[in-house]
Amino acid sequence: MKVTPFHRVAGEVSSAASLAKLPAAKSTKVDLKSDVFSAAPAPKAENAAPAAAAGVGKKGAAALKALFENELHTLADRYRNRYGAFPVKKKDFGWDVDAAEAKFKAGIVVDPAKSQDENLAAFQLHAHQFINAMNDYHVSMALNRTASARLPFRIRPIGDTFAISSIDREKLPRESFPFSEGDEVIAIDGKPIADVIAENMKYLPHSNALADNAAAATMVTVLRGRVAEPMPTSQTRSITVKRGDGKTLTHDLSWNVTEERIKPKLLGPGSLNIRGLEEEPKMPSLDMTAHRYIDTEALAAAGKQGGVDPFLMGGRKTLLPDLGPIIFRTEATSPFDAYIYRAPNGKN
Repeated sequence: MKVTPFHRVAGEVSSAASLAKLPAAKSTKVDLKSDVFSAAPAPKAENAAPAAAAGVGKKGAAALKALFENELHTLADRYRNRYGAFPVKKKDFGWDVDAAEAKFKAGIVVDPAKSQDENLAAFQLHAHQFINAMNDYHVSMALNRTASARLPFRIRPIGDTFAISSIDREKLPRESFPFSEGDEVIAIDGKPIADVIAENMKYLPHSNALADNAAAATMVTVLRGRVAEPMPTSQTRSITVKRGDGKTLTHDLSWNVTEERIKPKLLGPGSLNIRGLEEEPKMPSLDMTAHRYIDTEALAAAGKQGGVDPFLMGGRKTLLPDLGPIIFRTEATSPFDAYIYRAPNGKN
């Protein structure tokens, strides 16, 4: 049998206080004394991060700041003219688009020492936070970004804890990933899970605490550039899990990264792909969908394995039980679990 490099699992963790002492993830050769090994391959040298790009300088920073301010104003105009919930938000929650624009305009920062791409990414996050401040789950903005990073499992909040909700066993067979749905996630990259969730919150809108926690938990294993989520700075992610048998193990996995294929050209307005009101947009500038929360790749993976993940938004089957005896149900190939059932009063 050919022996290839693996990432070793750190041993048992006796208490939450010891999490801060967890060693950083390291690529090692197989140690036959280890209890468990991860199937993640060792990082390759050719995937090392490229050298940092040169900064834009003072003049470039001034030009970018003016461009970003214009883009923010165009985005705010979209809400002034096309956001039907604007009067309600202002009346019931005190949210005012003019005040919000002024606040976020003052918060635009361009660092002369950073590259154009770095400053653009920071502004795109800033623009997302402008939208998130409305606390409207159904309004979001999709960027012209292709970068993403994934791990083949997901976690969900359960009360005050977080647990594994699904595992792609095609990519993580049990012998290499010895955890199960329901096992409690204690830490990520050596940080308590609560701290990681709190950090993820700055990328999301806030309205309902339970929904906010679920969205922040999704970001632990799925990151997408199109909604301004940051790509991993490390090639691996460490997960510390308390299993059902009481053992606490730390496991390392390599991110599955899709590289960025689009390089924005800042020759004029367009860093947010927003068009003027006089132009007919080819796609809605304000996307009134929940695309941030629907993970089509995860849905496809669940269907491919012949099962369902009831926690996935957009999935055919959820945790809602059948409401009565089924008279008719759509076929399994339908994206919707629609059915007719017999009610207690005898009506269909």
